Amino acid sequence: MRVVIREQNDGRYQARFSGRFLVVIPFMYRATLVPSSDPYGNVVLDANKRLGLGMGSYTMRTKIVGNQLQGSFSAARDRGSVTMRRVR
Repeated sequence: MRVVIREQNDGRYQARFSGRFLVVIPFMYRATLVPSSDPYGNVVLDANKRLGLGMGSYTMRTKIVGNQLQGSFSAARDRGSVTMRRVR
């Protein structure tokens, strides 16, 4: 999976996720990331998005640690972790 994150004028971030499900099926979705800080001064990014009729919602909570984005997500019957590193 790949994500491109760009800051918006209102201080939030627009994330564009793309990749392939089961190596064959391409996907792309956008999510707005809302920044805040944790008690240790780390930047925390939260996202919530309705996925459509009967598909429920997607939630993600991540924090920026050095050049990595680390956290967790949940959607319908799926839960997991997110770890991405900056490549540029």
